[in-house]
Amino acid sequence: MPNNKAYFLSPDAYVCQTDDGLIVLDLKSNSYLGIGTEDAASVIAALNGNYLPHSDSRINTTINDLHALGILTTRVNFGKPYAPCAITMLRSPRHHSSTIPIPAISFRDVFHFAEAYATVMILLRLAKLRYLINKLQSAQNSCRTTPDMAEFRHAMNRVAVFQRIRPWIYTARNECLFDSLVLSFFLRRSGCPSTLVIGVSTNPFAAHAWVQFGSYVIDSNIEDILHFKPIVSA
Repeated sequence: MPNNKAYFLSPDAYVCQTDDGLIVLDLKSNSYLGIGTEDAASVIAALNGNYLPHSDSRINTTINDLHALGILTTRVNFGKPYAPCAITMLRSPRHHSSTIPIPAISFRDVFHFAEAYATVMILLRLAKLRYLINKLQSAQNSCRTTPDMAEFRHAMNRVAVFQRIRPWIYTARNECLFDSLVLSFFLRRSGCPSTLVIGVSTNPFAAHAWVQFGSYVIDSNIEDILHFKPIVSA
């Protein structure tokens, strides 16, 4: 009788379970992969250490293909366990942010913006999204689910400064990932802990990125992201 075989996710792979199966984000290749509902349970079982060679050769082929692509690994010290991406309940900052005055822009603000913009632009052109995500994850501070008002006002002040500088450098239209990455690095450089989230949806497939401060969505309309399921946060 064969033993259960345990697989792990590679460090650069992230998985999201949807009603239509699984979505895999492979940061090593900067690509998404869809797995149908008929194979999703077997992949999850493999990631939970409960996989046995299946009588259906198609399912075995799916597991073997994911392993060959480097998305799954059997190396305990290299891989990571499967854990759904969990973020705090989303809230809109509109009610609180209406009282925040329009900020002045300092030379330091411009420097921090330019530094964040150059970092993201260069690394994305070098296909190093995984490096950007890993850098944000390694520097991630614990974010309060409900920040106090002083922290919130400081963060929204920094967002307002960012949004005043941005039109002079680039447009955020249809560039949600790039914009959210630049904002995340700008906020970290300004001393504001934040969380970059990448979410996915199906029928049709779509991906979207946004930034949160605690549970507050600070760079998107909350109505626009409710149908996206988080796949990675940093």
